[in-house]
Amino acid sequence: MTLFEIDIRNSSPKRLPLTQIRKRTAQILDHFKLKRAFISLLCVSERKMKRFNKQFFNRHETTDVIAMGQAASARRKVRKRIELTGDMILCPKQIQLQAKDWETSFDYELVFCICHGILHMLGHTDETAAKRAKMHRMQKQILKRIGIRNSLWQF
Repeated sequence: MTLFEIDIRNSSPKRLPLTQIRKRTAQILDHFKLKRAFISLLCVSERKMKRFNKQFFNRHETTDVIAMGQAASARRKVRKRIELTGDMILCPKQIQLQAKDWETSFDYELVFCICHGILHMLGHTDETAAKRAKMHRMQKQILKRIGIRNSLWQF
């Protein structure tokens, strides 16, 4: 039995399909065979994202996604129990700009960023070009496995 609690708050000017975002986030979490996960997604304006990026990383620019989380595992007789808790901040405006630059749909880029954030919560890093490339390959594979095979995909 899996239990995913996904709280989404949108304070950005862009209307978002929250039910579909929740569904796709749960599918990504399910891909990792997580039993329990508690994820908070906050969608903010560019100005707020720039403030968060400065606060957490001392970077004076906006970004698409910031994720902080903690994964823990503990052995129980036969099965392995994995839990994940985390917070993710998304900037829909930045995601929209990236979608245009990469010639993808906004919906694809949004789910791509959520997947990226979950990978960070699970401990993956993108500090080097090689690690960033590896994460991007993983994201594309995960999206394909949950049925998103085309970069022009839409909710």
